[in-house]
Order: sequence, then C-alpha cells, then structure tokens
Amino acid sequence: MNSTDRMQYQIRLANILVKAGKNKRYYHSLQVAQMAEDMAKRFGLDADKAYLSGLLHDIARSLPTNQLFYLAGLAQIPIKEIYWGNPALMHAPVGAYLLQRDFGIEDQEILASVRNHTLGAPQMSGLDKIIYLADMLEPGRKWQGIEVLRELADRDLDIAMKEALLQSIDWLKEKGKRLDSQTLEAYEYFCKLVAKKDI
Repeated sequence: MNSTDRMQYQIRLANILVKAGKNKRYYHSLQVAQMAEDMAKRFGLDADKAYLSGLLHDIARSLPTNQLFYLAGLAQIPIKEIYWGNPALMHAPVGAYLLQRDFGIEDQEILASVRNHTLGAPQMSGLDKIIYLADMLEPGRKWQGIEVLRELADRDLDIAMKEALLQSIDWLKEKGKRLDSQTLEAYEYFCKLVAKKDI
C-alpha cells in the first residue's frame, strides 16, 4: 500500500470512527475537516493530511475527566496547572497519543496538529495553524467578529493566528478563566512574526 492509498484508508476508517461518537461532535469534525482541506489547498499544503487531522482533532474530546488523566499518565503527558481547572483541554495531547497508539498514525505533523489545536504553540507548522483556525472558524461557529477572522484566514495564516490567539486570550480574561503560558508564548511569537512581515 503506497502512502496515498494508506492516507485514503485512514480517512475512511476515521470517518467510521468519528461517526460512531456523538452526532454534534461528528458534524463539527466534518466541518473542521472540510475547512482544513480547503485551506490546505489554498496555501499549497497537503489537503489529505489536513482533512484527516481535522476529522480526528477531537477524538478524545468526549472522554470523561478520569480517563483523560489516566491516559495522560500512560502517555507521560505533563499535567499542566491549567488542566486541573479545565481537564477538557487535555483532549488535545491525549488525542494525539490515542491516534498513534490505537489508530496507527505515525505522521508527526498530523499528531502535532492535534496536540496543538487548543492552546496553540510558538513555531506552529502550516498544518498546526490550519487545524487551530479551522476548529475555531468552521461554519457552525457563531460569535461576534468571526467573519473578519475568516477573511484573515483566507489571506494569511500568521496574521489570522495572531488575531485568533488574541480572541482566545481576551475571551478567557473576560470569563475569568486561567490562561496557559503556552498560549501567551504562541501569541507573542505570532506578534513578532507578523511585525517582521510589516517591515
């Protein structure tokens, strides 16, 4: 089986697997996958990888808290302080672990895009940025200012990431929720990156 056939096989399996979950989660995952595929084509990236990553990004999202902590322990995922207050955030690194352990996905770019889709990270790959943005901007999402951010995401992934991270930071502050240092580091990184583009 060549790499293209293997990717198509994984996409078929992923559709079956994700469809077996909650209907709302499946619909969201399909929307993210389609948007990620479209964005990848627009920016000259691997559309199949983007679709598969989008489809599977929330594979651990419905797991109960005790199972997330158990799997994080098995995977030796460091338990950040923010996870104690918001355990659902662990679904990203735990999801990447499950994709490798149970689904046989070894592609490090796909795994990283799933791992980074909640908190963001400095020096994100093109696929990382696409999955982060598609998760935030898929057609089912409705919030004030989303259309402006969608337009930015059509033009420049780095500028869109800077603004998306700022939106997340502002929302967390408004809700009085804990902010992780990784998200702040990601925002500062993209601020510097975008500033260089303006020079």
